Amino acid sequence: MGEAASEAASDLSELSTHFIANKPSLRPPMLQHLSKAQLPVLELLLTGAKERQIATKLHLSPHTVHKHVMEIYRKMGVNSRSELLALFVIDVKKPEPAMD
Repeated sequence: MGEAASEAASDLSELSTHFIANKPSLRPPMLQHLSKAQLPVLELLLTGAKERQIATKLHLSPHTVHKHVMEIYRKMGVNSRSELLALFVIDVKKPEPAMD
């Protein structure tokens, strides 16, 4: 993984952690269009879990999880995990590093 990709992954992980810790009340209206099977996949996606990790945790095949992810993206009107995350953190700022 290149330095830029590694930094982007790190930023996504930090935002995911911040999202979980602060649980913003912003809930995109498109959530009502997700199925009961897609909601737990979405929750784990937002924590930064990889599709294979989600499959293991939810006792699903990786193929099934991938299909859920693609359908979540379609229903939420996004093309990537970072776009999906942005729907939930639009009004939550990334925490500034603590100065010691």
